[in-house]
Amino acid sequence: MEIGIIGKGKMGRDIFNHFFQYDHKMVLICRRKEDVEELKVSIEKQLGKMLKRSLLTEAEYQQKRKAFVISNQYADLASCELVIESVLEDKMLKQEIFSEIEPIVKPECILATNTSSIPLDFVFEKCKKKNRCMGIHFFFPVKLTRTVEINKTSFTEEPYVEIVKELLTKADKSFLELDEKGNMILTRMFTTVITQIYKIYEESILDIEEIDRILKDSLVTYGLFEIID
Repeated sequence: MEIGIIGKGKMGRDIFNHFFQYDHKMVLICRRKEDVEELKVSIEKQLGKMLKRSLLTEAEYQQKRKAFVISNQYADLASCELVIESVLEDKMLKQEIFSEIEPIVKPECILATNTSSIPLDFVFEKCKKKNRCMGIHFFFPVKLTRTVEINKTSFTEEPYVEIVKELLTKADKSFLELDEKGNMILTRMFTTVITQIYKIYEESILDIEEIDRILKDSLVTYGLFEIID
């Protein structure tokens, strides 16, 4: 599958890196032209290290070098079968991105947002073919957090959901398939816990670094403030 990721932040790069382990062609879209070469060099160095450590054969190394594109042009998403937007939680920006890329991608290309909080009906409001739109919500760090939310809208059609479920399963992810009432339910759970933890911080019992350290030592791989960040 050819997968496009929009956004070079830590979550966008994490999603890109995870799928890049598998047999997918990857396209990473960043906003600034000056970031393109920097990202290319970074990925080439990563592949070079894997080759030196015998984590890749020479043939696999050469194949991987041809299996990714870094660009600041949406036109490079034209042949993708799935595009995942992972930019700032700015509802107008997300809506604008999908209105711009929809005429570029193939009619059957799945359009997905990684939003953890913005209503999907708003994100996809300007899309004409809403039946292929959904939320695919990863949690940071993607490599270590196995669960992914598949957040559906009232327009999302099951054949597209099935494609995503198969993709996630092959990428060693488990998933929660959620309808509109249940969308982003894990984020809602985390937010409830974060609210209570923040009260502890406000009462000057522990600072944020101490809270995250205790949680990592006792309960979770990453501190909750790190996950939500």
